[in-house]
Amino acid sequence: MERIKFINSKNQIFTASYDENARFIINSLGGLRAADIQIVQTSGYLQHGATYSRSLYGVRPIPIQFYYSYANMAAFYGTMDEIQRVFNPMLGEGILIYENDHHSRMIRATVTEQPDIASKTGLGLRVIGLELTAHNPFFEDLIETRVRMADFVGGLKFPHRMPMRFGKRGDSVTINNSGDAPAPIRCEFRGTATNPALKNDTTGEALKVVATIAAGDTLVIDTAYGLALIHI
Repeated sequence: MERIKFINSKNQIFTASYDENARFIINSLGGLRAADIQIVQTSGYLQHGATYSRSLYGVRPIPIQFYYSYANMAAFYGTMDEIQRVFNPMLGEGILIYENDHHSRMIRATVTEQPDIASKTGLGLRVIGLELTAHNPFFEDLIETRVRMADFVGGLKFPHRMPMRFGKRGDSVTINNSGDAPAPIRCEFRGTATNPALKNDTTGEALKVVATIAAGDTLVIDTAYGLALIHI
């Protein structure tokens, strides 16, 4: 059974599904399997056609329509106020969660069309329509993948006994990206550390921060596009 949940920045929640017993029953749900595609190309003087460079995903519009059954007009207007509070565009980005019987995914989206009556299907029944827009068009897993790594793991103790075990270098980890697009990483180095570095063994790319992290401090590296930052 397909269902959706929208959580705004104030943690107010709206849910709807295809279940005929649900409070809000989905009529149509768009934008989940397709986003706008932008072709990057160049064209020279007197060139026939153009030179293809790459394809990029554009923003992802997500139109939603759902049925709402009500007993009287007071209940209808009360519910519409409730829905408007959840889908308030001034609250910025919220999280849309899509679930079915096989998997769950989430995407960050803003309200670009507020809830309104799409059609009247009969006494006590309305179709409500709205639209969300995901400026980052990619769906994500609900649970973030986290891996703990260490630089030096201590092993030498005093007084020591034979055989002795010395400190060793922290091991590397393999992180598999199961998605269809490159994924950013967020890395936290906790003090004490000097000039911490991170290397991608697959591509050979490396990142080194020339800094000393004191005990109790945390160095954060985030490679998300438009958010790329390094700070302590």
